[in-house]
Amino acid sequence: MPDGVECAPPAPATVAVAGGLQSPSFAPAVLVRNRALLFVSGQVALSSTGEVLGSNLAIQSEQAFVSLIRVLTAAQAGLRDVVQLRVYVVDLTVERRNTFLAVQHRHLGGHRPAHTLVGVVALARPGLVVELEAIAAVPPASQPPAWP
Repeated sequence: MPDGVECAPPAPATVAVAGGLQSPSFAPAVLVRNRALLFVSGQVALSSTGEVLGSNLAIQSEQAFVSLIRVLTAAQAGLRDVVQLRVYVVDLTVERRNTFLAVQHRHLGGHRPAHTLVGVVALARPGLVVELEAIAAVPPASQPPAWP
């Protein structure tokens, strides 16, 4: 490589699995090379004062994505950098799954990270009905804030 020319690391790539389930919502696996990994703790629908925002799954899902975007932005990343998304939904049914996936699609569009959606009995705070946990692959040019 010529002096002064930087080569960007390869972007994360979806791994195709022959004979495996193909979903418009998620990838069976995502391969990440030469990128820093950002591990995002569960994001929920809480205000900055700790108040639960919204009483239904659609509203709380929107707010959880807003919170996730806020954390990613602080680390100079975005939703397109998410390589794995874990979602926990209280009292998961087919209808509630579809409600969440509609919100997810509005935020992720065609981006398909590895994905797990789990039904749970409860979350850590009464009134919360959804929690998002993510891993993002941040390009090296992005420098997350120094560890305190």
